[in-house]
Amino acid sequence: MTAKTYSFHPEILEAIKKDNLVMFVGAGLSFNLENKQNQKIGDWNNLVLLILNDLKNQNYEDADLLIPLIGKFDPIDILDLIEKRETINIGVIKNFTKGFFDLKEDNDLSLHDKICKLTNQIITTNYDCAFEEVNPMLRKNIAHTGNRHELVNFTKSTIPTLFKLHGTYERSDSMILFSSDYDSLYTNPNNDAELTLLTLRNTILSKTVLFIGCSMSDFQINELFQYIKTLKGIHNQKHFIITKNTLDSSLSFLEAITIEDYSETNLVIEQLLKEKERFTSQKTPEQELLEQQINETEKKVIFLEKKLDNVKNESERKNTLLELGAIEFYKKGREFELKKDYDKAIEKYKMSNKLHPKKSIVYTSWAECLKAIAKPKNNKELYAKAIEKYEEAIECDQENILAINNLSDAQNTLGNLKNDEKLFLKAIENCKKVLKLNSKYENAFVNWGNSYLFLGLLKSEENLFLSSIKMYESAIEINTNNCASYSNLGHALSQLGHLKNDRNLIKLAIKNCKKAIKINPNSVEGYNNLAVALTSLGILKNKKKFHLQAIEYCEKAIEINPNFTKLHSNHALALGNLGQLKNDQNLLKKAIEKYSLVTKDDPIYSSAIYNSGNFLYYLGKINDDEKLIKQAIEKYKSISSDKQFNLKIKYNLGTLYNFLGNLKNDEKLIKQAIESYKKIPDSKYLRTTYKLGNALYNLGNITKDKKSYQKALEKFEIALTIEKNNPYIYVDRLNTLIELTWLKKDINLLKLVKEKNEEYFNLFGDIRYHTFEAKISEIENRLSHSILKKPKN
Repeated sequence: MTAKTYSFHPEILEAIKKDNLVMFVGAGLSFNLENKQNQKIGDWNNLVLLILNDLKNQNYEDADLLIPLIGKFDPIDILDLIEKRETINIGVIKNFTKGFFDLKEDNDLSLHDKICKLTNQIITTNYDCAFEEVNPMLRKNIAHTGNRHELVNFTKSTIPTLFKLHGTYERSDSMILFSSDYDSLYTNPNNDAELTLLTLRNTILSKTVLFIGCSMSDFQINELFQYIKTLKGIHNQKHFIITKNTLDSSLSFLEAITIEDYSETNLVIEQLLKEKERFTSQKTPEQELLEQQINETEKKVIFLEKKLDNVKNESERKNTLLELGAIEFYKKGREFELKKDYDKAIEKYKMSNKLHPKKSIVYTSWAECLKAIAKPKNNKELYAKAIEKYEEAIECDQENILAINNLSDAQNTLGNLKNDEKLFLKAIENCKKVLKLNSKYENAFVNWGNSYLFLGLLKSEENLFLSSIKMYESAIEINTNNCASYSNLGHALSQLGHLKNDRNLIKLAIKNCKKAIKINPNSVEGYNNLAVALTSLGILKNKKKFHLQAIEYCEKAIEINPNFTKLHSNHALALGNLGQLKNDQNLLKKAIEKYSLVTKDDPIYSSAIYNSGNFLYYLGKINDDEKLIKQAIEKYKSISSDKQFNLKIKYNLGTLYNFLGNLKNDEKLIKQAIESYKKIPDSKYLRTTYKLGNALYNLGNITKDKKSYQKALEKFEIALTIEKNNPYIYVDRLNTLIELTWLKKDINLLKLVKEKNEEYFNLFGDIRYHTFEAKISEIENRLSHSILKKPKN
């Protein structure tokens, strides 16, 4: 039989995800538990009956008179009568409760255990110690009336804490049992009770509370709900209750998780636990480590405060107070950091460091804030400061794995911004340190992969991309649910596919990026890398649909994070590429305009400047617009020192100078093109050799210099060994031979022209063959009659 499944309200799921859920546990969870006398705890009627029987056994005559009232009057009313009887000693009753709520060892506390796993913060009206049994740490962190420190820190605590609203049997003076006790708490509170109510108020207003084991007929719960209703008038926080009853309209602050029988309670908690496990699996190792460090800090506070009670030495007391003050500033800093108010957080971390210097966790959080401020604007100076703080954190604690790992991430980011190979190599060394401390630390593999990826982008080397892919795959072996691993693997495959013109690699990249988005539908990096892969595939296949998809994914990601500069840059790239394919000048202008906004925010964003130059060149070329071509040239020149784009810029500058020189018939510009091509060390880079030949041919056309034509022919011959099937090389070679034939007046050279034209026809067989045939005939006719004038085209 399939187990029943429950549909949970988004707010309770969000509370679990953010560790903001508080469990409120009523008497229902203790109903079936037994004490050491094998007595069932039961309900309030059972408790009152056993109290009266105990009084009867101790010869309190009034007990006989009250026993028949059980079941006819509310338990609290009978307790009122007991309290008002001058003949009955209240101390005797509280002594009875000490024994009654002392649980035996073999109770089934599995549901209590699951609740402890679901949340760190539990409120209960029960007097027994069932929760303390399943989680002994709770004994050290019990909040109740009179226990001021734990009450003050309950809503802020990140470690397991138990708020016993109505006290505990272990301290009978804390127990809220009689009407006068309830009045003292809820109606006319003294100082201690006021603090208890303030803690309850803060919990109700700042947390999401799930009530469990709470009966609407329980007078304790009714007292509590009446109090909560007075708070809900000023706040709209939603709370939940597991119940099989229809909720009264007066309980509008509660949302029911409806069950048919209370035996289903266990199933509800199990399913909520599965949701928590799902959210936990999405946490990065860094988040888990930070939570662990914060928990350690909480424990340290408890230790220091207890230490203060016993410290007599004034100097030691002063140091303890300073350390406590430092921790308080750190905790305030964390609160600001979680609210993304990073400047205020840094101020608190500075104060913490001033009171008690050299705390590794403080430097780590300080660095995280600097990195968070730096990220939207790609601020190199702030990344450098973040690196300094991580290094200080590591100096304080050589095994601070969080600081070492995040240092490698910051070094990668700054290295990418500065195109600094040394920073990537330092990042790799730090990744190795992390893996030496923990060989299964997945994000160290991710960061190591990033180092190789950025080096690959810098050097355009296939082996570096392959190394990055290997690292990402190692991370995935450890955790198949890490969004960053799949997203970055996709990016590495995409870049390698682009380098090798390999469609299959790019398709595999797209598949991995989609896996990343499935794991985290709000992954901006996942959408961004998917858009990059689709753009690459669109370029390779020359298909509009891939650019359209890239634009769609960029726009989805921009909705999630409109401040991600790289995303806007890739959006512009997809728009521009689509504009080229559709020959749509409006799209090209839109891309250029978007790049202008990107570079306004980040004036040295090299890829944005480079691609903006490409689209300006394309627009200038199709419109023969000298102004746009010159703008493109200026864009390229502004990033000419960038190692990542060094070769591309030399190549593109050569192409632009060549185009502009040909357009203006300008010898100087053509010579600039030739010089730019010559600076490219690899003659096989793109079409450098062919392009150089073309520039030499254009120079020959301007100067009528035989040497330029001869050099052009040499380059074309070399180019044909690289690209045998490029018709443009054959065409330019034929044109160069024709011009050279005219200049040299060489009939033998004409024979070579005929041979090459036949070769061209055999290879391509297009209409240009006949055009060349006509040209050849005209030259032959002129040469045979010694007519040396250049024929009209």
